[in-house]
Amino acid sequence: MKKRITGIVLSAAVFIGYRFVPVPQGLEMSGMQTLALLVIAILLWVTEAMPLGISSIFVLVLPMFFGLATMKDFLVAFPNPTLFFVLATFGLSAAISKVPTAKRILLILLEKMGSKVHLFILAMMLATALISSIMSNIPATVMFMGLAISFLELYDSEEERRRTGRAIMIALPIAGMIGGTITPAGSSNNILALGLLEEYAGVTVRFVDWMAICIPVVLVMLPLAWLLIIKIFRPAPVHPDKIRQFILELKTLDKPGREEKMVVSILVVMILLWILSSWIPALNVTLVSICGLAFMFLPGIDILHWKDFKDEVSWDVILMIGSVLCIGNLILENGVASWLADTFFRVDNGTSIILLILQLAVFMYIMQLVLPNAPAVITSTTLPVTIVAEALGINAAVLVIPLCIFSSWTMILPLSAVPMMTYSKGYYSMTDIGRAGIPILVILALVLALWIPFICGVLL
Repeated sequence: MKKRITGIVLSAAVFIGYRFVPVPQGLEMSGMQTLALLVIAILLWVTEAMPLGISSIFVLVLPMFFGLATMKDFLVAFPNPTLFFVLATFGLSAAISKVPTAKRILLILLEKMGSKVHLFILAMMLATALISSIMSNIPATVMFMGLAISFLELYDSEEERRRTGRAIMIALPIAGMIGGTITPAGSSNNILALGLLEEYAGVTVRFVDWMAICIPVVLVMLPLAWLLIIKIFRPAPVHPDKIRQFILELKTLDKPGREEKMVVSILVVMILLWILSSWIPALNVTLVSICGLAFMFLPGIDILHWKDFKDEVSWDVILMIGSVLCIGNLILENGVASWLADTFFRVDNGTSIILLILQLAVFMYIMQLVLPNAPAVITSTTLPVTIVAEALGINAAVLVIPLCIFSSWTMILPLSAVPMMTYSKGYYSMTDIGRAGIPILVILALVLALWIPFICGVLL
């Protein structure tokens, strides 16, 4: 309650107080008002002064109080393809959750890995990352969290159960966030960043280009993340016979039925069409996702029903993404983006691209703590970064792709929805995830600083 009231008080203070603050050089009053609007939105979201969906709706009327735009003009940016892609992915997540395909993938990996705990964790991370490459990180993480909890029942000692539980519950969201980088469809953040990149800089990154850029990053970072997690948290061993028994219980799954075969077939076709969209622009990711979702509702298919979809959709997330897209439009129109670029990313012709990406990493990691809301961070930061890229004469994708990844991998504290899923189970403290997450993020920054300029120069 105290946090919520603080959010209301601070928001009111910003609404009144910005009038008494000198307008910074490079901004006009409309830009100052837009900046105040952005700060109020962030305060409402971070303090949860109102439910996320309600505060997002309220943000949609705030420009009228500032005199910045009519509601009709402000809402022009709301029906964005990104919004409908996110809607479609909720349905795809519901379909995948209805069938045991994820368990089958885990079973295949476990049979290959053997019967040691640290290899079990690797198998869980690989399975989570693979599923997360085609669906939202949150359901992908939750899907394997239940299996992890069942595995922890193999331990007789509570201390060993909690020690291993800490390692697994930290490994799952980290694997989900890493896996969400494999394809553009792996996260709505990817689609949002690519859409803004095309809108602001006129740069199109094809589906297959994204995969060529990001898969090598994942191949480096996922094994490193696993090694760090098992070295730092040291999961307790369990008798191999118990693990073999756990695997045998997974083998009791029935043979794939009609529904599961249909879901897998549709997903395979969608992935192929997503890849083909690299050469056939009409097959964009959103179009394919919506058509795939609609196909699941056809008579005779009936994989999903309206209630399944309605219950799966996180409407507060949909409303929040819509509101940040609308704010992003104002940031563009009123000169805030240029001012932010000049303020935080001063560059000249001699600026090192590698150092600039490292600087961007530090900035985005700080933003994770201030605003653990990746869509809002991406929307408010992409345009300033594209301006910096233009000033340096480089392809804006060199900065926007790292920006997207840095903002999506929230591993310092469990403040975003993905790590919050496993944190809520009580196996680790607020600061535990950072013990592995911070080294991972440091290595990520170095990898992207060296890799992205090179590969973008080759592909784009």
